[in-house]
Amino acid sequence: MSNLSAEEKKIIETFVKVLPLLEEIELHSAVHMDNGNMPVTNSC
Repeated sequence: MSNLSAEEKKIIETFVKVLPLLEEIELHSAVHMDNGNMPVTNSC
């Protein structure tokens, strides 16, 4: 991972920032599913 271009570094940094958010969303949707309800989509 030493010969990364600036663009690739930006993509990786973005991915690292977004990944926890995606996991959080998955947890929330899993909770909604467990309630037996349709998944609730929150519009931010």
